[in-house]
Amino acid sequence: MVGILEPSNVINRLYDSKRFEEMYDYCQVLLKKNPADILALQNMALTCLHLEEFDKALLYCDEVLKTNADDVYALHNKIHALENLRRYDATIHCCNKLLRVDASDTWALNSAGLASAELDRYEDAISYFKRVLQQDPHNVTALLNMALIYERRGLLKESIHWYNEALTVDPSLTEAVTARTGAYDSLGLNDESFLAAQGLLDDDISRIISDAKSNGCTVFHQLCLDDMRRLGKKNPHENNPFKKD
Repeated sequence: MVGILEPSNVINRLYDSKRFEEMYDYCQVLLKKNPADILALQNMALTCLHLEEFDKALLYCDEVLKTNADDVYALHNKIHALENLRRYDATIHCCNKLLRVDASDTWALNSAGLASAELDRYEDAISYFKRVLQQDPHNVTALLNMALIYERRGLLKESIHWYNEALTVDPSLTEAVTARTGAYDSLGLNDESFLAAQGLLDDDISRIISDAKSNGCTVFHQLCLDDMRRLGKKNPHENNPFKKD
């Protein structure tokens, strides 16, 4: 039976209660006893991340990586530290190390893509995100990242497409709704912008605009009509003499 004073249990309790300063001190005690204690080194890096001591976090990660250059946990922590320090070239280097261990690591691919985008290497970024989507077409992080890349490049139609794909997977993405609405607005597509603001997807937007033209009404009224149909109410355009056949 593992005792409650086992280092791993003590560290877990301190971490779960967010007592990061105490966790830091405890790991230091462990390292005084054994400077090569992997458990202590890994958790010192983790603690430093939470304390926003990112340079220190890198030092402890590197100590672990001296023992095992492919240690996945240390590489993950190092990437977090490098991202916060805006050292994006080094971030990509570490991500590629992870990808040599596991080429299907979608977290590493997304992280490398974001770092590439920060360096304005948009084609590289898109390549990383596409690799994610080849493995998982519903990866919301990659879908949103694709949308952001095209938006940043001013390619708004492409950006709208990727926001739509993300919203198809998760309709609760309010930031995607807002960004997609703004993209339509920037293109001067007011009806599309209005409908996008309601959280509607592109297929529904096209259909409502088409139906509004057929019914000789505004897009707003057509949206209301759709809601009435959904609620089982009578179609007010049923006897409309101006309705197109």
